[in-house]
Amino acid sequence: MNTLTATSVVLPAPRPAINQGIDINNEMVLNHTAIYENCLTQVTQENTVENALMLLDPYGTAPLSAYAGVWSLEPAEIIVTVQDAAKTAMPIEHLYTLTPGANLLPVLGLVADTENRIVFSQADTP
Repeated sequence: MNTLTATSVVLPAPRPAINQGIDINNEMVLNHTAIYENCLTQVTQENTVENALMLLDPYGTAPLSAYAGVWSLEPAEIIVTVQDAAKTAMPIEHLYTLTPGANLLPVLGLVADTENRIVFSQADTP
């Protein structure tokens, strides 16, 4: 009869995080930080999942992206599904965790030259 014996495997320690060298005083970094903060201040209690604030291409560099501004009363998980209205492209889903207050959710996967549908749905919680 064959028997299996367990052997322990020792894994190496994880590598330390790489310092990406982001210069927080860089003009572009400061500009993008200001844009983000401005977008965040636009989100109000009226911007629920049913009435999200949509900010297309907030940085002026990625026309097929957006922020969805959503106000949440409590922590929650939400799925954002993006698909063109004609359904020629595969839908793209992102899972986000909302925190109480204003949230900016990246909306990625918009299709050019057509109407896009963005659907928010509650994530299943175990």
